[in-house]
This record gives sequence, structure tokens and C-alpha cells, in this order.
Amino acid sequence: MTREAASTYGLRRPERSERTPPSSEPAITAITMATVPVKSTPASPAEAFAQILDLAEHNTRRPGRTKMFNVLAAEAGDPGHPAHPFFVRRYAAVVGHVAGALEHAKAAGGLKQDTDCVGVAEELAAVMDGLQLQWALNPGHYDMTTRLRRYLDRTLRSLTGDGSGLNAK
Repeated sequence: MTREAASTYGLRRPERSERTPPSSEPAITAITMATVPVKSTPASPAEAFAQILDLAEHNTRRPGRTKMFNVLAAEAGDPGHPAHPFFVRRYAAVVGHVAGALEHAKAAGGLKQDTDCVGVAEELAAVMDGLQLQWALNPGHYDMTTRLRRYLDRTLRSLTGDGSGLNAK
């Protein structure tokens, strides 16, 4: 947060003692890293998108860890945070995983040739994180998985030459 924005809205950055105690940061980082599901390489964009949906559904069943993950990801934006390298690697892996499936499909003629596979993968990671944050703020009134499914279906339909989406076989 910038000082100007903080001043405008009467906000201040919490002192480290008001956030997670430094002694527990490595433990929280370890727990978060250990709970990230690893999936096999998807055979198609639809399968890659289905894996993303599976992760979103998984996250709704563990609200405490999901909220902790959101907080840790935000705090890890500080390059000095112990989880910073993990989140840099995590996002690179997620983008690589999805982009690889998209590139494979593009080469096989299943996606439009002008598809920016890395750009789409980066957007999907950002959309999922944004939806997850909205869900964390109001889980009883926000259906993250359904919203993500609709977004992924629209995205896939816009990328495939035949307009097929998630429900296509």
C-alpha cells in the first residue's frame, strides 16, 4: 500500500508484531507449501481447466488453509518474506503447467493459432486468485467454483476453433 493511499483512507500497515509472529512464519510457510496439490500433466486444455476447477473445489473444503494461503501470498509480495521464493516458483509452475497444455493443443490444431498461451495461463491464475479472495471474504454467499467454471468455459470456447468448452468431450 502506498503512503498516499494509506493516508487518504486512514490506513496503516500493521507492525510485524500485529501480524504473524516471526517465529511461526516458517511453520506456516511449510504447511502451505505441503498442501498444494500436484497434478499430472493435462492431456488437453479442457483437462487443464478441469484440474483448476478441482483445486478450487478442494480449496472450498479447507477454508482456514485457503484463507491462510491468501494472507501468506499477499505477505510474500515482500522479497524479504520467507515464502517469497515459494510463491514465485509456484506461480511460474502454475503458468507453465497451463501454458504447456495450451501450447500442445495449439500445435495440434485444437486452439486458434493466435492464442497467447502464456498470457491466458497468467490470466487464469489471476482470475482464480481473485475469485478465491472474494470467496474467502464471504464464503457463505459466494460460489467460487461455479463462477470459475463459467469463466473457464467461456475462455475455452473463445480459444477453440470449434467453440467447444468444458462440457465438450
